[in-house]
Amino acid sequence: MLTVGTLAAAALGTVYALLCYYNPIIYMTFVGAIFFGLGMGFAIQYGVRIGKVRNPKVVFGVSLILALLSLYFCWVAYISLLINNAEDLEGWVVIFDPLALWNIIQVMAANGVWEIRGATPTGSALYTVWVIEALLISGAAILWGACFDSPFCEDCNRWTKSKDLDAKIPLE
Repeated sequence: MLTVGTLAAAALGTVYALLCYYNPIIYMTFVGAIFFGLGMGFAIQYGVRIGKVRNPKVVFGVSLILALLSLYFCWVAYISLLINNAEDLEGWVVIFDPLALWNIIQVMAANGVWEIRGATPTGSALYTVWVIEALLISGAAILWGACFDSPFCEDCNRWTKSKDLDAKIPLE
């Protein structure tokens, strides 16, 4: 589950960073955030299925870790795009250092990253947008990933399909 989720987090985080970097319509970023989170949820469910993980607390905990990891990969990919296109920033070393990544994010928040209707959000306004975006991504990933509820047959050692049974209970 962790392996599948980590691979999906790296791939989907990179795709989402590309969308954020090249997308001229800021509203599409929020739609992309929801699809990014749902994609992570599908990957988590797939990892649950092939890993035969049946403990809901473990699924929730790993889903939380993978949601946070996907956000980190997204930031790393986005900062990498900025570094490669900036003349005053050098090297890829900074993206493997979470503290340096945080420092770059703070500089981005102070200066603004994008413009909407002639205004460039900075500071707390930009942090608010980023928090909403992170909640959309991680919320969709955790909720969709942790809602896996297929029954598991211990004797067969495989997932089964649930069936609704019509049970007739006497009223007396």
